[in-house]
Amino acid sequence: MGIPLCAITLLFLWIQIVHRIPKPPLVISEETTRITGPLTADGYIDFLKALEEYVYPPEFATDENGYRDFVRQFGYVREMGEPEDREFYRLQTYEKLGLDPDVPPTLTFPLSPCEIVEDGHEKFDYGQPWTLEDYPILADWVSEMDEPLDAIAEMIRKPVFFVPLLSSPKSVDSGKPQSLLSLPLENVQRLRAIGRIFSARATYRIRRGNINGAIDDKLTLHRLGRLIHQRGNLVACLVGISIEAQAMAVPIGANPEYPLTKEQILCVLESLDALPPRLPFHYTIEWERYSYLSLMQELSIAASQGVAPFADFDEFGAFPARGWNRYDWNVFFHRANERYDAWQKMPRTEFLSMVDAMEMKISRWTLLDTLVIELTPGGIENFISDILFTILVPSISVAEEAARRSDCTVNMQRLVLAVMLYRLENGMMPDENWAAQIKQYLGDNPEQYFSCPSNLYLEGASPKGETTYAFIQYGDTVPENLDTLLLVELKESVPFDKATITADEIWAQKRMGSQHTGMINTAYQSGAVRRLSEYTEEKELARLLGRDMNE
Repeated sequence: MGIPLCAITLLFLWIQIVHRIPKPPLVISEETTRITGPLTADGYIDFLKALEEYVYPPEFATDENGYRDFVRQFGYVREMGEPEDREFYRLQTYEKLGLDPDVPPTLTFPLSPCEIVEDGHEKFDYGQPWTLEDYPILADWVSEMDEPLDAIAEMIRKPVFFVPLLSSPKSVDSGKPQSLLSLPLENVQRLRAIGRIFSARATYRIRRGNINGAIDDKLTLHRLGRLIHQRGNLVACLVGISIEAQAMAVPIGANPEYPLTKEQILCVLESLDALPPRLPFHYTIEWERYSYLSLMQELSIAASQGVAPFADFDEFGAFPARGWNRYDWNVFFHRANERYDAWQKMPRTEFLSMVDAMEMKISRWTLLDTLVIELTPGGIENFISDILFTILVPSISVAEEAARRSDCTVNMQRLVLAVMLYRLENGMMPDENWAAQIKQYLGDNPEQYFSCPSNLYLEGASPKGETTYAFIQYGDTVPENLDTLLLVELKESVPFDKATITADEIWAQKRMGSQHTGMINTAYQSGAVRRLSEYTEEKELARLLGRDMNE
């Protein structure tokens, strides 16, 4: 028997009446906006100023901030936007850093080698040592690069390298608070370019025999990556990880005419210990919470003014202006904080299972579900908030895994340097007991470097005396090419005395693997650590194993 038409009509009328009841205004409190000030002239939270108070280091506007010196010597360049907008951001940057915008820069920022080489229709390989015989087109670059790069290296040695947060022209003109999700990504490309330029100089120095100079460039990249990461937001996290990956890939031991000395390897290990620590990832999650809450505030302001909160999508008719002022925005904020609190407190696997369940429920939505949320107090607000949350979570989860993958490369960097030290002192490579043999070079807590953080994340803990890294045994002879594999990841942990793998086993694609989707971290005889695709072509894999494809 169907539901009587009159019942359906009464239910529809009830829903309409409920939604026409005036909703309470947004209440600023720890339960909703999380922070209660500073406020704009209209009484809204100025999340940008609050974040500046939260993240700016004491050295921000002083000469101890390397980025301040960077802007003073190289200027501020914004490649995107209209000329008036670029000038707006330039003046704002100088003002926040306490610099005079009328004082011209003293140095010219160098081009990255790929920009020059690709103009000549070639391709530049950052991972391989090179000379001008390989790339004669870079002669001018080589003769001019030292002054600006040495200046940048000095800036990076300062206590902080902190880029200011900038308001958009629209936000300043309107006087309304800006969503942190729409902060301009100021100078991100220049920061990435710094990494590429130092990588190129390091590999040039290696080929020329200037190993100490190459080590300095490698450590400069490590430090830059850590300092950028300390800003705490998602983009800075990913850029910092990317720059550190470039540092790991520098093959400081790739020149057989100038082999690494014990003193040089110890210098690298000690410098790695002295690097600024990465911020715990909950700082990034908290930053993203503020970004989410600032977005919710921006939407609530738009709704109160009868403007479509998602104006960019209005052409599709998906988010019309009418109706958004019928919601209780306090519920949106409460729900968001519940989700972020769960993210901070719940075990990660349990939290991701909860998100998966939310996504599954949204994807299988029915008419009955619609009736339930319409009749439940705060139901529609919670539903919309969950949709927005599930859109934002995956990108942060990807960044979290990227941080674990980067920590894995740090482990492998230490392990491969320890193997190189063992070989220097003993005149031969370690055997099947390699893990025990190199522990003496890994400090007071050596076992911390033997397990991939992604394995620990998924499995909870790695059994004592086991490792997720394997040492490659080549038999009686080690390949002469220093760009051959030395360590690879394993999918699952194994006891130390079982943590060896032969080139034949790798060639047969047995055992080698990782918890990093599509990628395996690998270490080389040159001391470099790089990501290797699981789908690497046979020809390239043969080269990395020192094999002849014709055999």
